[in-house]
Amino acid sequence: VDGRGDSTCSSAVTISAVGPLSGKISAGVLAEDGTTGLTLRADVVVDKINSLRIVTKTHELYREETPEKFEVRAYDEQGNEFSTVEGMVFKWNIEPTRTGVEILRFMPWAESPYNTEPFLEKIESEGKQGNKVLLEGVKTGSAKVTVRLVDTSNNVPPTSESLMVVANLFLVPPVAYILPGAKVKYTANQFRGNRMQAVTLPSPHHQLGVDSTGLASLDQETAT
Repeated sequence: VDGRGDSTCSSAVTISAVGPLSGKISAGVLAEDGTTGLTLRADVVVDKINSLRIVTKTHELYREETPEKFEVRAYDEQGNEFSTVEGMVFKWNIEPTRTGVEILRFMPWAESPYNTEPFLEKIESEGKQGNKVLLEGVKTGSAKVTVRLVDTSNNVPPTSESLMVVANLFLVPPVAYILPGAKVKYTANQFRGNRMQAVTLPSPHHQLGVDSTGLASLDQETAT
């Protein structure tokens, strides 16, 4: 409850669902303005979680760059999204690749450049995970992240998303206009750890190609 000075009134309240739940129930919350007498009403619906879904801005992460935030959202049997799952404990896992190489890693909120929400800091300090996590690309490749509810009383299937980690690479020059018979030598720059690094081509980790072999040819040995 957020109070206003010495007044006994409050400007906000936090409501939590308590007790066992056998089905959908609803409750009304009333708030009255002590000055005008105006009464406001909000209906709160409590229901069982039927499914989960991971929400993210991208399925492609850059290696060794700023981590991306991943969030899990919950839905009822009709597909309606719950307003919040804040405070619930989840278990996030990164499924290993076939080669066993670590593609992704979780970054603690305390070490991140983001403004951390207080409840996430609290859950993390207890060695648990909440509805939001940070993932950082470690090596290029593909991996899968999975999340499930820790509360075993909710028989909710886990959900997962496939992710790709790529190098933040730029060809130099990015655009070239040349005469017939002329040649251009390519190099590359790569962002790693917020720093620009030069990449010499050809490279055993990168391969060049041309879209139209009728207009241009490529010498892989010299990157021209």
